Amino acid sequence: MAVEFKRRWPNRARLHPCDEGAVDKVGAGLPGRVPEVSGGQDVSQTGPTAAPPPILIGAGGLGWKCERAIKDTVEWGDGWFPVVMSPAELARHLASMKELSARAGRDFAKIEVSMLFLQQPELQPQDPARAVDEYSRAGVHRMVLSPPALTPGRADAILEGLAKQYLG
Repeated sequence: MAVEFKRRWPNRARLHPCDEGAVDKVGAGLPGRVPEVSGGQDVSQTGPTAAPPPILIGAGGLGWKCERAIKDTVEWGDGWFPVVMSPAELARHLASMKELSARAGRDFAKIEVSMLFLQQPELQPQDPARAVDEYSRAGVHRMVLSPPALTPGRADAILEGLAKQYLG
């Protein structure tokens, strides 16, 4: 399965030796069969789209070390998905990722960065509208918010409130 997984996602062919087992597990968890690949093109359409899902490395933030996540993202990930870190801290880590990408011959511009904000109020930006601008300038492509529980009858109001906070 690892060979098929790497063949479907050729940019993940250079894995760290200890990641081979993880590739087996991820590959085994894919629904349906792994499509055949001819010349880098998927020729078997196994679902609504032949394009493979992006692999995001979800690690780092909240005071955790980021070096391994950055290295793995450059080596075989499509993007990085850290949890709650300041725009300045994120910018430092992305500068490191950009340098590693250049050394590896990887196009840094093709690595997507998503920032996850957890539900706890103390982990939310103090000024959400300003945070959108600051994280965007730091290099974030996507901000993922964790709203409070969406109860029937209140979900629309809660989501509209979040939209007003973050988008003005």
